[in-house]
Amino acid sequence: MILSYPGLRRHEKLFRSWSGLSVSEFDDLYRRFEPVWTKAEQERLQARQRQRAIGGGVDYRLDLDTRLLLVLVWLRQYLTGETLGFLFGVTQSTASRTIRRLLPVLQSVTKETLKPPLPPKVVGAPYAKSNKQRRSTCKVAIHVNEEGLIRQHSTTAPGSLHDLTFLRQSGLLADLPADVIAVADTAFVGLDKDLPHHSVLIPHKAQRNHPLLPAHRLANREVSSIRIKVENVFAQLKIFRSLTHRFRHHVATIHAQVFAIVAGLQNQRVLNRLTKQWLYA
Repeated sequence: MILSYPGLRRHEKLFRSWSGLSVSEFDDLYRRFEPVWTKAEQERLQARQRQRAIGGGVDYRLDLDTRLLLVLVWLRQYLTGETLGFLFGVTQSTASRTIRRLLPVLQSVTKETLKPPLPPKVVGAPYAKSNKQRRSTCKVAIHVNEEGLIRQHSTTAPGSLHDLTFLRQSGLLADLPADVIAVADTAFVGLDKDLPHHSVLIPHKAQRNHPLLPAHRLANREVSSIRIKVENVFAQLKIFRSLTHRFRHHVATIHAQVFAIVAGLQNQRVLNRLTKQWLYA
């Protein structure tokens, strides 16, 4: 069976399983994506000297909605080019070229959701790791608020860098509003020294010959009840296997694009949920 948007949209569960989005979420994304793609494509075609008028040459094998679906399937499943081309009835080169051309446009569309207005009582969650499979990892620092929205994120860095050192170098701390309560895990012990004007919540950490006291365990449970919202965001991001499997593409450029797109898709899902809550509240 060859995958296409018109064919797959008739199967809601399969559509979500393959792409990571529901049909309605995809349709909303496509409405925002199409005009941006049209403008970007015109700029690309006009950016060089041409021997023929725009419109000449071979047309795209796949419709735009199916090409967008192909990119989402790649993000969700992280398939090889050969497998992806086989599923969509095109060659490996066509599948790879589709991904290469659509990724920057998709990133420009999804980044609109990454900095929504700050709600009150923002909670900071400064870190996400994209791979824990006993291999070299990629790290991305993020800031999540109490609603589960990703407020900002850093560029991708090697996993060998210490968590707190990476956060300090990411630049996210400088943009943290003074009234934000920063909540982090035990990898960030010492963060309060970098945020002297913020409230910082970090779990107590047991040390040799200094086990946790009952009061410390109780405090840790309170911090964990706040950080669970952050862990839920991590879980939703990891639905997209391009962030969890061994990354086969250029880390410094493609991985940064992939993370930004997935983060934007996750934010849009949270915003849709919050909008429904506000409408029916």
